Amino acid sequence: IGGLKEKALAAKLAGVHTILVPKLNRRDLTEIPDTIKKDLTFHFVEHMEEVLPLALLDAAPDPPSAEPTDAGG
Repeated sequence: IGGLKEKALAAKLAGVHTILVPKLNRRDLTEIPDTIKKDLTFHFVEHMEEVLPLALLDAAPDPPSAEPTDAGG
């Protein structure tokens, strides 16, 4: 991919903490200042089988509350 530094900065500003990067781009990590890399976790992947567990880790929504709520009715 191109522009890893810019993508990492955009992710950090958006509140993203985990970034998946093609393994071939590992060398590009040296171009990213430590101030941007701070609080970011980079996962270097080669195959989709590696991507899915990482990308879907927090994808499941919280289950609805079982407690009844007062809907005003």
